[in-house]
Amino acid sequence: VPTEIVERLVTRPEDMIPDVGESIQFFKDQLLRMLEEYMASLPQSYLVELDGNMSPTILFEQLLERLNAYPIRRAALVQRFFPPETDEEEISHESGEMGMHLYLDGKERSI
Repeated sequence: VPTEIVERLVTRPEDMIPDVGESIQFFKDQLLRMLEEYMASLPQSYLVELDGNMSPTILFEQLLERLNAYPIRRAALVQRFFPPETDEEEISHESGEMGMHLYLDGKERSI
């Protein structure tokens, strides 16, 4: 396959230079203003600003650091409304198995 065809097939049409410029201008003219207005309407303590130029690992670490600074309580533990139907279910839950379990029509479904 010729290189020209591969480049054309791999590149999305909306990523071409004229289209990207239009998209950036639309963001600046329309979306950025609405986003700034929305952010201004919220309490500043609820906003977390991150630098999107950083690596995903650094962004995640910064987000965790900022979230840990909030006085947030841990969520309540999930409790069963009905006792397990068999001893096997009780054992699987006591063994430290992680995940969510949903009971539909008396049957347990893992999510």
